[in-house]
Amino acid sequence: MLSLLLGNLKVKIEEIVKDLGVEDLEVEFEIPKDKSMGDYSTNIAFKLTKVLRKNPNLIATDIVSKLNKEDYKLEKIEVLNGFINFTFLSSYIHNLVFKILSEKENYGNLKVGEGEYYNVEFVSANPTGYLHIGHGRGAAYGDSLVRILKKAGYKVDSEYYINDGGGQIDNLAHSIYERYKELFGLKCELKDDYYHGPEIIEIAKMIKAKVGDEYLKKDYYLDFKKIGVDYLLAILKKDLEDFNVTFDHWFSETSLYENGDVEKTIEYLNKHKFTYLEDGALWLKSSEYGDDKDRVLIKQDGSFTYLVPDIAYHRIHGDQYQKH
Repeated sequence: MLSLLLGNLKVKIEEIVKDLGVEDLEVEFEIPKDKSMGDYSTNIAFKLTKVLRKNPNLIATDIVSKLNKEDYKLEKIEVLNGFINFTFLSSYIHNLVFKILSEKENYGNLKVGEGEYYNVEFVSANPTGYLHIGHGRGAAYGDSLVRILKKAGYKVDSEYYINDGGGQIDNLAHSIYERYKELFGLKCELKDDYYHGPEIIEIAKMIKAKVGDEYLKKDYYLDFKKIGVDYLLAILKKDLEDFNVTFDHWFSETSLYENGDVEKTIEYLNKHKFTYLEDGALWLKSSEYGDDKDRVLIKQDGSFTYLVPDIAYHRIHGDQYQKH
């Protein structure tokens, strides 16, 4: 409430300054070091001195004469040495403190977004390694946005999209296996697009400690995918929790395939004639909707491009939005 009152006071003084013939001069408040000088102070009169060619005390007095202290819950407005000092009513401050203590985290809640729903998806780093500072920036920004929207009265769900499908997870499994081989004196053959971080070695050591050389004698692929994703996702969640960032939903890309949502999305796009076949591939008519070219959905070998699960994900959330 104090910031609101100060904001209104700032607007009023800037209107007065404009009436004095000065445009685009910002009013700033500061807290005086000497408490006897009031709760807040502004030096706007000094800024106007060169333009108006008047004593700052006279300018300040003129501004104060056009302010109604009752409008801003002020006990007094004083001019001293060119500064304008503002003291809020002690009764207002006391009541405000009691109100905050009473309402606690509900203090300041608004109804601006009442009846509206947002799903905010953020961070969503691949579970193929540790988080870096860029992910931390996204986490801080996204979490702040969620909190602000909730405070403003919107219904909000925060969501982390787990990229646990696709080529990056294949490479994770193969990267772990190469490090696992290395622990038994075999040649480690990490390709350029494999993962080279120390966390991959940690996972390989964990597997070796648990099952020995078992995976040198049998297929590793599916097990290493699951072990790698579970291990790295647990660390990722812990790091975010330590950063005081939590999510309402953790959405798995793999679930789009398991629940048939990818196939349903292709059926939907085909049914509504958003696609066409060419050169043995299924294409999306994205150029008709502002894209610079059409995009492949299903490649010649029958595999999906990354666009398909992304479209399925947005289609599901569009349906969920309609329910809200």
